[in-house]
Amino acid sequence: MLWPCPPFTSHQKLYSIFSCTQLCLFDSSLASRRHKRSFGTPFFLQAVKPWSLGYLFSGDSLWWACRYPAVKPTGGFKMLKKCSKGLGDLEAYTDVEEGVAFQMDNNLFWDSLGSCFQLAIEGMCEKTFSCKFWVTSLPSGRVLIKDWLGMYLAPVEEGTDVKTYPVQPVQYTEDRSLQFDVFHRDNRVAFQAYNRRFLARVQRGEFQILEAAKFLIDSTCYFRPQIGDICLPTFEIKNVVPKELWRVKCRPTLVDRMSYTNRGETPIQQTFIMDWNIQCTDKVFWNHLWGLGLPSVSSPFVVENAKLTVKYLEDNQRIVSVTRNISETVSHTLMVPPRTKAIAYLYARQQSNASLPFTAVIRKVTPRGKEVILLENGAWTGLVYRDLWIYCSLKRLDELCPGIGFHGNWSFAKEIHGPDRELPSSEEK
Repeated sequence: MLWPCPPFTSHQKLYSIFSCTQLCLFDSSLASRRHKRSFGTPFFLQAVKPWSLGYLFSGDSLWWACRYPAVKPTGGFKMLKKCSKGLGDLEAYTDVEEGVAFQMDNNLFWDSLGSCFQLAIEGMCEKTFSCKFWVTSLPSGRVLIKDWLGMYLAPVEEGTDVKTYPVQPVQYTEDRSLQFDVFHRDNRVAFQAYNRRFLARVQRGEFQILEAAKFLIDSTCYFRPQIGDICLPTFEIKNVVPKELWRVKCRPTLVDRMSYTNRGETPIQQTFIMDWNIQCTDKVFWNHLWGLGLPSVSSPFVVENAKLTVKYLEDNQRIVSVTRNISETVSHTLMVPPRTKAIAYLYARQQSNASLPFTAVIRKVTPRGKEVILLENGAWTGLVYRDLWIYCSLKRLDELCPGIGFHGNWSFAKEIHGPDRELPSSEEK
């Protein structure tokens, strides 16, 4: 059973959920503060047993309330975000010629049977040509859904005593019933019709049909979008063009050090071989989802000495994490005087949090062999580096040797350090 919340005028509102075992009060000010706005729309809460879930809707988000058992008097309800308003994964399939197919929670596909059938949208076991739809995004944020016959989906009121709203294809008009609000959770989407009911899979006799049936969202209201075409195109990222390279400002950073001590009475030639091995995680941000759920693609590009990667995943993630291993080896040989300690410092010019916008040049090949070039923008963040080198200093076992570094012979220091290297400051040694 459903009970709409009673009207209250104050901001501090208490809502009740009744069940057969207990009466709980819900303080909406907590949710109001988290949502950073007062709740202007009414909630519909479901009476549930002590360990069940209830849902409420406000503004741009759906929330669920998890009831604690009666033996725990504190807490009442814990508010967690359930899903958000927006296209989500559906963005990749909006306004594209390949169209989109929707898979129900029981893995059946929406199938448009045409306007001559009373049960117009039915669940089918396999994806066929009649399972393909086109989604058009409107300036209002709502969407239109067109079937393979060029008809638009809308809930149509049927019945007298008990009204139902099966979704059927109709001729296009500017009526609000053809427009749907979209919510998303993970890689699934839900549609809310003009009458505030969510589209859901409903059992009618032997058929699983689509109806605007539920005020409270549940698993039957979520649908997974897939590419609509049976024959699939292919994608390849041909090139990545980084922009605004002036953003990269690499500075000398000490990454490793080694030492060698000559305790003898004769000079010894010492070779320092120093490795820089790290693992870092870069982030790729896509401005627009475009991959249509096809296999992941990636492409390398280079900034300074760093070999970077732009990647797009099969599950249409807007933010992609890319793990990168850096392995560099630098060597340097010098003579270590008697009774002297040699210290080698490995430096790298790097910026650990560099951020660069980019344009990816993508080649799409249709099933008929037609090539289409797409330009998709995004941003990359991560570690950029260049120019590794070794800086050496000598320290006698009883005193600091003044012959190397900033304190001694400049020409000798540059010979050890390298003619094209800058010596680090004393703070960077």
